[in-house]
Amino acid sequence: MKRTFALSLLVLAAVGALLPSCKRKEVFETRKTRIQHDWKLVRTATDANANGVIDASEIHPVSATYIATLTFKSDLTGNENVIANGVTTDYPFTWTMDPTLDTITRSGVGHNVIKYFLADISSINMDLTTVTDLGVAGYYYERK
Repeated sequence: MKRTFALSLLVLAAVGALLPSCKRKEVFETRKTRIQHDWKLVRTATDANANGVIDASEIHPVSATYIATLTFKSDLTGNENVIANGVTTDYPFTWTMDPTLDTITRSGVGHNVIKYFLADISSINMDLTTVTDLGVAGYYYERK
């Protein structure tokens, strides 16, 4: 009986020692690493009532004839690929992110600089807002 109990303890100890090695490694993601993907624009918004925020009624789906993909790479370069009415245009850029303010600064050709606020990001969705001469604009993306 003692021998069976001791053998059982030995087997349990061996199995217990193996369990941590089978554990799935979790990757710690930050907002900066999560953004580094290809994103398809699915909805846009403008602050039509000029109240300084995007209301749900101001968000609209993107036209089927307009396809925009935004790519952020880990080397801090990116590209916006736009297909509008069958014509394809690429807008390469470099980018930086201030994680304390959740702002992304996108610098493109011809000193074209856009500053986005990263309103929300998950593994499948990203919401950006920016302030233009016409007010607040929102861009809603799904991960490709």
